[in-house]
Amino acid sequence: MDGRMVVVSEQPQDYNDENVHYHAAIVDDICQRCLSEIKQYWKLPNGKRYCWNCATYGRIDEDKWLKCYAETHDFEMISEDYDTWAGTLTLLQTSVAQSLLTGIQKNKDQLLYAVTGAGKTEMLFPAIKWAIKCRKRIAYVSPRVDVIREIAPRIMAHFKLSYTMMHGEVTDTFAYTQLTFATIHQLYKFYHAFDLIIVDEADAYPLSGNQSLWYVLAQARSDQSVMIYMTATLNQDLKRLMRLGQVQVQNLLQRFHGYQLPNIKISKVMRCWDKCFPIDIVNQFKQKSAPWLIFVPMIDDLDTLKQHLKKLDLSLRIACISSQTNDRETLIQKLKNGEIDVLCTTIILERGVTIADVQIIILGADEGAYSDETLLQIAGRSGRDINFPDGKIIAYCQEDTMQLKRVRGIIDDINRKYNM
Repeated sequence: MDGRMVVVSEQPQDYNDENVHYHAAIVDDICQRCLSEIKQYWKLPNGKRYCWNCATYGRIDEDKWLKCYAETHDFEMISEDYDTWAGTLTLLQTSVAQSLLTGIQKNKDQLLYAVTGAGKTEMLFPAIKWAIKCRKRIAYVSPRVDVIREIAPRIMAHFKLSYTMMHGEVTDTFAYTQLTFATIHQLYKFYHAFDLIIVDEADAYPLSGNQSLWYVLAQARSDQSVMIYMTATLNQDLKRLMRLGQVQVQNLLQRFHGYQLPNIKISKVMRCWDKCFPIDIVNQFKQKSAPWLIFVPMIDDLDTLKQHLKKLDLSLRIACISSQTNDRETLIQKLKNGEIDVLCTTIILERGVTIADVQIIILGADEGAYSDETLLQIAGRSGRDINFPDGKIIAYCQEDTMQLKRVRGIIDDINRKYNM
């Protein structure tokens, strides 16, 4: 048994296996898998009502049942040398990592609120090591595919055991393993399965404010489970957990290398960037030969930006990334390897990506398309490498808005608290 939940056509009347449970799929017009209210127009051609919201994970209609398999922890045995991490933590990181470990050992949900570049992943290692040794089943999840693709190889480079990767851009390759990396949507397939769930970028869309996905997280928890939420930007969901006392909060407002966060610099322009491309950008490219990320508000802006860059005649190797790009992982790696000079992107790369010595440009920063959290996360891509702690973050805009001033104030405040 593996803690999965599948959709079946009918409930056997004489099924006595205590490791299998059946639940009606729709009760009082509420989907029992995703908690969505069934709309009157969500109907199949035969007139049966179904749940449109989670249909991707096995269509549920009013005649279906959810078949839930109990979790038995019957996964492979680990070797004695399963933990191969030879790194070290700073004194502050060690304190936070120990607090996280102590908290989950006491079955207390944790919120790790740490500035971007603080080393959140490495601070998890003691907790992951303990959970593996205790044969607890672990899910490392995030709302974003790119975060999962980036983090899984980083973690598994230091732990010798089998794992499963589940997200919408790979064929369903589910295997029963102790450790699963997945986007949160994949947890629709599980019921009371995991003893430790780590939620990376817990403030990110589409989890933020999404009642269905928060319900999915709760459904995937075993009876003795514990959660670790991780974020660099607190949203209302996480603030509510703090206010209700449902999490123990661990703070770290210092990057692992000890340098401050680079702040956003404002460069005012007379006209919108897509009408009149800022000539200062040419100077920036000439001053700093490094990988560049250029953020634009909308997918449609990418072609416009690429055309402007080509007209500069600087022999730049340029690529574009959005949610519609299939080979995002390849393009990101090319930027890291120096095979691409400029990567034009939407907010799809606002988080979960680490590129040494990356320099950042934000176009249309005053147009209201970026949230505070997005701007903070974009800024957090810069200066993460100990050898390049002082990256550029330049926002080109016609107006220095209250939002931009507020975000710069937040970064200044973090840096002040770090120096206290």
